[in-house]
Amino acid sequence: MSNQSNQQIERLHAGWRAAVQQGGKSPRQIGAERQEALLRWVYRWGWSSASVLTQVAGTERGGIAHRLVKQGLLTLTGSESGGCARGVPRGFLTLTPLGVEQVERMLSCEDELYPYTVNPYKVNQNLLRHDVIAQEKTARARRGRHHRF
Repeated sequence: MSNQSNQQIERLHAGWRAAVQQGGKSPRQIGAERQEALLRWVYRWGWSSASVLTQVAGTERGGIAHRLVKQGLLTLTGSESGGCARGVPRGFLTLTPLGVEQVERMLSCEDELYPYTVNPYKVNQNLLRHDVIAQEKTARARRGRHHRF
């Protein structure tokens, strides 16, 4: 066997070991649950930032918000301050109509439907810094209670 084949087999085994540690869930299942949790987060808050979504996902890797934008579930809108004001994100993420549809399909009968507006220009930009702080504190508190996402 070649060295490359051995490396591929070792990566496969490492993936299965990680799946067993995650309660027997495959990486795809974990990713789907993470995506569902992030979409619900944006649905309930109305909007979020990429850094907050990375915190909510409990991952060190960035790019999770970018993937959701690429899939057409979120849209990125630049903030008025453009990231110049301390603590204000350069842009914020809102659900697209497709994203709202997907979230509402995931909701159970007990969950409350919100009158979600897909117009990102309805977000109150005067409160961006305040809302980012609130979302970050909420994400930290959830992690402290051992919520994965």
